[in-house]
Amino acid sequence: MGWAGGWQQARQAVVALWRRARPERALAIEAELEETRAEVVAAQAGDRLIEAAWEWPPTNFEGS
Repeated sequence: MGWAGGWQQARQAVVALWRRARPERALAIEAELEETRAEVVAAQAGDRLIEAAWEWPPTNFEGS
């Protein structure tokens, strides 16, 4: 199971717990989980861009 599959399974389990404990909050919790996941995915993409930038030598470096 990949990261996305694991995420879906974890999200479903958390939402199911909220539906049992506080059903009136379950939809809001589900939306918050999706929003947080989107933020994490965006942050990871930004991190990969920064890492890639550090791997590339500058093209207009004065010593070359």
